[in-house]
Amino acid sequence: MIAIRKGLEPMMKSRVMGEQMRDIIEYRTMEYYRRRYQNGV
Repeated sequence: MIAIRKGLEPMMKSRVMGEQMRDIIEYRTMEYYRRRYQNGV
């Protein structure tokens, strides 16, 4: 689940905003698994 401030709602339909959100989610996912792998959990 992602929370977005009301002021950003108009931008959510933007293609560029969608690409940025995808990039952020991919980065966070990779970072999560990198840390998990390094810590041996």
